[in-house]
Amino acid sequence: MVGDGDFSFSLALATTFGSGWNLVATSLDSYEALTSKYGKAESNVRELKRLGATVLHGVDAKKMMLHSYLETRRFDRIVFNFPHAGFNGRENWLRVIKAHKQLVHGFLANARQLLRPYGEIHLSHKTGLPYDAWDIEQLAYKSCLIMVRKVDFSKEDYPGYNQKKGDGVTCDESFPLGPCCTFMFCVEDVEKLKQAHGNRVGLISSCLGGSKFYPGISATDMAWPFDLHPAWPQPHFPPLHLPIAFDPCPFGAAGMEYPFDCYGTSFHHQDMVQPTHQQQQPWYQVGPPPIEQPWTPQEQQSLQRGYEIHRQLTPSLEDRYMESVEKQAMFEMLIQVYGRQ
Repeated sequence: MVGDGDFSFSLALATTFGSGWNLVATSLDSYEALTSKYGKAESNVRELKRLGATVLHGVDAKKMMLHSYLETRRFDRIVFNFPHAGFNGRENWLRVIKAHKQLVHGFLANARQLLRPYGEIHLSHKTGLPYDAWDIEQLAYKSCLIMVRKVDFSKEDYPGYNQKKGDGVTCDESFPLGPCCTFMFCVEDVEKLKQAHGNRVGLISSCLGGSKFYPGISATDMAWPFDLHPAWPQPHFPPLHLPIAFDPCPFGAAGMEYPFDCYGTSFHHQDMVQPTHQQQQPWYQVGPPPIEQPWTPQEQQSLQRGYEIHRQLTPSLEDRYMESVEKQAMFEMLIQVYGRQ
């Protein structure tokens, strides 16, 4: 259990099973903060330990795979009920939605590393606007997870469970649930899924609240309603051991030629500009003419490889244009969604 508030949900599970020896319950708050925020936290923790459960405090859902106790263990089920990043504004504000999505994405990425083979991640979440804008399935897809089932969440199935606000002066009060469900994810071979379903896995509800869930239809049965933009080409760095032809003019521009030899310039391989204007030099500045040192093949390969890496890592104008088009489409979609409220 991750982020269990006052540990009432963990206690409900342990009581139903009759034992908590295989249950690990965690909270973000320290034990002192927990007991000061929730009236029943101390008794719930004491009862959980009596039933044999392991109780951990100060566990960040976005970093839990690095926890000293959790990093060496793997679990059949990892549960997170109603994740929330805090009350920092209205729930339909974009920055608030972004904070919630960062929390969920961090949790899913960490939970994936702590799963046993064929294990599942259960995440309970409200449905409807603005909660559909969290785009839970797409966040799971980014962590190489797919949804195997989605069921309605019923509080009555867990006697004694009390969902808490967890923040502010009303932290010990319950918040209304309303329509909510539990997403069940598992780790899957993403490459096989892409081949089988045409790169459409987990792309439901990507319209920031504009989609609708249909019972009996999985994520792979519904098509993405918009044309997908082509992804950026992956950089391909030339290996060091292959010979590379050196191009003296990599940008397609030849050196400039001047009609007057007396004011022309000559470019050395070392990028030094030497004026050819002939004038009388003082005796202390007169010296032997500079000796041109041609580039070695190794130096030419190094320069060409550095240029190729820089060229491929720098986004092209076309990529920047496609990115701006995607942002404009997202903003227009947000205006349509929230303009109806």
